[in-house]
Amino acid sequence: GWALPLDKLLPAQHFADNLHPDDRDRVMEHLNQTVLNTAGTMWEDAFRYRRADGTYAYLLGKGFISRGKKEKVVRMIGVLHDISEQQYQQELQELE
Repeated sequence: GWALPLDKLLPAQHFADNLHPDDRDRVMEHLNQTVLNTAGTMWEDAFRYRRADGTYAYLLGKGFISRGKKEKVVRMIGVLHDISEQQYQQELQELE
């Protein structure tokens, strides 16, 4: 995996740069739409994300969007959960 910076913040560009090329546009569009929707406070999506060793993991990302004055996004707090094993098992079942 990736080590988080000391401030524990994952820069948005780092996140986008490490999405699998086939998932990047879809995930970023979904995230941007959630952020732009002033009623949006939760984001969730599944995608492939490049590990530090260059391989990809299947992740489930979940985030809570904190808004301030005039519904402006203040920050997003979230978690990335590795679902690679579940994804591989599902793909194997689909092949049978």
